Amino acid sequence: MSDRKASELLGKDVTTESGHDLGQLKDWVIDIASWKVKGLSVRLSRDALDLIHVKKPLFGSQDVVIATGDVVGIADRIVIKKTIDELAQLAGAETQGDDGDHA
Repeated sequence: MSDRKASELLGKDVTTESGHDLGQLKDWVIDIASWKVKGLSVRLSRDALDLIHVKKPLFGSQDVVIATGDVVGIADRIVIKKTIDELAQLAGAETQGDDGDHA
């Protein structure tokens, strides 16, 4: 049986296909009009922030949203097909200020 409750997956470790540990599944992004899961909100570990060269916040960490189409497997952990460079772009895009400077 491949069906699982969403609550069973929260907190699962998330890694890339190449074996880089990223963090843990924190939440879900849901399109409420269609009731489809659009993405996974992943809380990046401090090591993952170092790996993708994103400045660590003073407290806590940073979340990135991974599209459900980028998930390649779920078992003991969730495996995604994003590369480190792609994750850096995602994280960088989410850390840009609201001043319009998106270099």
